[in-house]
Amino acid sequence: MSRKHRAAFFMGRKGCVMKVLELEGKRFGMMLVLRRNGNVGKKVGWLCRCDCGKEATCSTTNLTAGFSTSCGCVRTKHMGKGTRLYRIWTGMKDRCLNPLSKYRRRYGGRGIIMCPQWVADFALFRDWAMRSGYENPLTIDRIENNQGYCPWNCQWLTRGENSIKARRDNATSQASA
Repeated sequence: MSRKHRAAFFMGRKGCVMKVLELEGKRFGMMLVLRRNGNVGKKVGWLCRCDCGKEATCSTTNLTAGFSTSCGCVRTKHMGKGTRLYRIWTGMKDRCLNPLSKYRRRYGGRGIIMCPQWVADFALFRDWAMRSGYENPLTIDRIENNQGYCPWNCQWLTRGENSIKARRDNATSQASA
């Protein structure tokens, strides 16, 4: 058993000693375990609260194996495909990595990269976005314009805020040239 989960022992049916992991207060993806909540079939159930606010009961197995990481609020047919956030993610990848992108010159062509973990996994980008205040209709912004799309260099702004920042960044770069 891994050290990150405490275990409790109790007498199960038929007199068998059973081990139950203690998951209260642990986080699994977007789910925070609140308390034990009966059983899910023959497995121990846990009441969890998703980051979106919805509560759901999940089994120990589904939580620890990574099958239950949200209440389903972010799931579409292909783990976010078709959502606005997914389009933002694919747009960043296109601007930075696609040599045929019409914006390549202003992004990947001048060294703007995308965090390798985000390139490889939409779920990591989505989790960062939700923790960092993403909501419609905010847009992604690079805090330091000459750095890449990485968690420490990105924020969410309205289109108006982004336009003001772009003008300020442009004026600063022209003054220093």
